[in-house]
Amino acid sequence: MANPKRILCVDCEYDNGRLREIGLVELDLVTLKPARMDSWLVWDDMRKSITPKKKDISLPVWFTNLTGITNEEYQADALPLSNVKNIILKKYGKKAWYAWGDDDRLLGKVFLGPFVNYALVRSHVLNPGENVGIVDQLPLELQLSPHRALQDALMLARLIRIDFEKIKSQRE
Repeated sequence: MANPKRILCVDCEYDNGRLREIGLVELDLVTLKPARMDSWLVWDDMRKSITPKKKDISLPVWFTNLTGITNEEYQADALPLSNVKNIILKKYGKKAWYAWGDDDRLLGKVFLGPFVNYALVRSHVLNPGENVGIVDQLPLELQLSPHRALQDALMLARLIRIDFEKIKSQRE
């Protein structure tokens, strides 16, 4: 059974709309600390359209320069998205999942719990009118190198922790 006192902070890296990496941090809402974390290089075998075989995928140079993920690493480690979905469901269950943006369009088939676009929460509720990237939201000492899914998911978890601590202190 899913632990309702934990949420999933998720980030993805895409190559021209094609999912290439998923990072996930399970955040304990009692301690506000990461409980577990994982990341996977993936190739999307769940699309309705024709999906290329992994061996036929070549990552663009700009994507490798941005993320540091090489073709060799991708070919050696990428798993089919359907396998990653099963791993996530078995290990993490159907928890609420938070992302910075509209990742639910592509990942709604993977994460089956309720989805929260945390960028919208921050821009409409916590900091009205503010609409910037996640790195811009964190104090410098909490920032990590962006553009790897696990680091971005960790930054999202840190931002949620800061916001929850702020809300909690305002209630006391």
